[in-house]
Amino acid sequence: MPLSRVPEIELRDDGRISLTVEIFGFDAGEPVEIFGSATQANGAIATFYDVQDLPPASPDGGSFLTVTAVPSTSFAAEEVITVVSRTAKIWGTVLAADPGDHRPGITAVWEAEPQT
Repeated sequence: MPLSRVPEIELRDDGRISLTVEIFGFDAGEPVEIFGSATQANGAIATFYDVQDLPPASPDGGSFLTVTAVPSTSFAAEEVITVVSRTAKIWGTVLAADPGDHRPGITAVWEAEPQT
């Protein structure tokens, strides 16, 4: 399986950067967390974080997502950018209050709702 990567970054007129991330190893429709940072030797850094549903894969097997970030200082168009990122499958759990649970020293208890 190919490795996930960032094949392209765009520097926008408003100073934000837009990163195209190619992701392998997840199923289409799954929510994934994308987190990382882009840096330049001049000290510019931009961190990014997003949760998106993975789109269907391209013919080569990778799915493409786009994330944007606002750099701490301006990125220079002529300098190399280094990106470190991670993508992880995420899930959510809904917990409901259990008003009948009265343990000593505990103010409130929430329990996971049954999966539907």
